[in-house]
Amino acid sequence: MDKNIVDGPTGETCLDLPSPYQAHHSGLLHLPRFLAKVKKHLSGNLPASYQRNFTKGFDGFLCLHLGVEPDQIIECVKSSESKEELEDKLKRIFPLDLKSHIWNRKVVQMGTADMAKEKLAEVKTNLGAANRDDLISFADIIDFDERNSFPFIILRLYQVFGPKQKEDRLIPYVISSCKKDKKFKCTDGKQFRDFLYVDDFTSLVIKICNKKKINKGIYNVGFGKTVKIKFVIETIRKIIGKGKPLFGAIKMRKDETKILFPDISKTKKEFGWKPKITFFKGIKNILN
Repeated sequence: MDKNIVDGPTGETCLDLPSPYQAHHSGLLHLPRFLAKVKKHLSGNLPASYQRNFTKGFDGFLCLHLGVEPDQIIECVKSSESKEELEDKLKRIFPLDLKSHIWNRKVVQMGTADMAKEKLAEVKTNLGAANRDDLISFADIIDFDERNSFPFIILRLYQVFGPKQKEDRLIPYVISSCKKDKKFKCTDGKQFRDFLYVDDFTSLVIKICNKKKINKGIYNVGFGKTVKIKFVIETIRKIIGKGKPLFGAIKMRKDETKILFPDISKTKKEFGWKPKITFFKGIKNILN
């Protein structure tokens, strides 16, 4: 018997799998864990407790992010005779821009709020895993086969904005620059984005927490309408009454999407939720 596999209250546990937070050399979190599970699966050493969620949970979400099928990664592992060959084959099926920062932010942000930590403790207790110190976020729970089919959802957030954001985000950057009456660099502003005020997002989270039965899946979260970036900047400048945006001083990235907004119909229907605060009202709330 593999000494790295031990019996636990919820089934066999692999002690030698990398943490979901261990990064691949490409920068992607969870990928080393998924590759390790694939190798165990192919050798017949992946316990039944892991087979249940194999290629699902965070495995599946990682593949969705990369735009590949889990079977493609499995085939790469199966047909490679060395680590170098595997890496070469993965490069061929992965997109050129892995958007690691976007994926990694999703992984590490889950379970960081106090409310989420309380819910995490409750879920661990219900799963008979209250003493598992390695389950520290919902990323761990999703990847952990719990036999009780833990109902989880993924909220795909677009541009959520509100008070006290860091100035590395567009809206607080523009507000700060305008208040100081500074010249500030920006793109030509021809991109269209969806902006959701934080109070509307909070109301959705409350509805989700109060819902007794949750259907698993990915739910888009946004206002449901686009706003032109140039309009965003000009609106803030006009309300404040000063500021000097230098449109076109920053070139758009070659791979940048010009129009980006979510279809929120599924989210609205599932949770009986509808955003109410317009972009203009949200900006006024921040500045008041």
